[in-house]
Order: sequence, then structure tokens, then C-alpha cells
Amino acid sequence: MSAFPLLKVGTLAVKTLAKPLANVLKEQAKDHPELRRICVNIGQFVNEKSVKVNMRFLGHKITEVKPLNESAAVSKGADILGEGFIYSVSVATVLVEVYRREKENQVKKRAHGKS
Repeated sequence: MSAFPLLKVGTLAVKTLAKPLANVLKEQAKDHPELRRICVNIGQFVNEKSVKVNMRFLGHKITEVKPLNESAAVSKGADILGEGFIYSVSVATVLVEVYRREKENQVKKRAHGKS
């Protein structure tokens, strides 16, 4: 069996596991104090920026954004972290595939004497 199908199966497995791992991260954010604090900070930051951008887009000037309550901020921050994790896994698998193909092309060039 060649490495190509195994790599494809491995990539599919990693992508399949990323979503449940992201969900575990979201659940842990509710219980783990340090992760909860990080999620609150991310949630508040994203909320503030998105409200300001939306209001500017609608033509309103806004100087202060009312902060989210803690549970909403944790939820929003955990969602952002989870989606960031899934996105990172996807980017990493693409980069591995590009690297693998580049190495494969280099081997083919050497084999044909085009060094």
C-alpha cells in the first residue's frame, strides 16, 4: 500500500477529529478557570469590535460598547477558539499536502536528472 492513500486517510481522520476536539475545548472553557478567563477576554474583544464595525457600517458613531455578561462572553470566546482550532487543523493539513507534493516533485526532478 502506498503512502498516498494512507496520507489521505490520515488527513481525513484529523479533520474528522478536529470538530469533537473543538467541542471539548468549548466545554472545558466553562469549568477551567484560566481557559474561562481567556474565553471571556476573547468574547468581549470580538463583541466590542463587531458592534463597532456594524455601527460604523450603518453610519452611527459609537464610543462605548456595553460588555457581554460573563456566560455570553465565555460562549462567544469558546466558539471563536473552537473555530480557530478547526481552521488551524485545516490549514495545517493543506500545508502538509503542499510540502509532500513539493518533496515528491523534487524527487521526480532528481530522478530525471533535472537537478
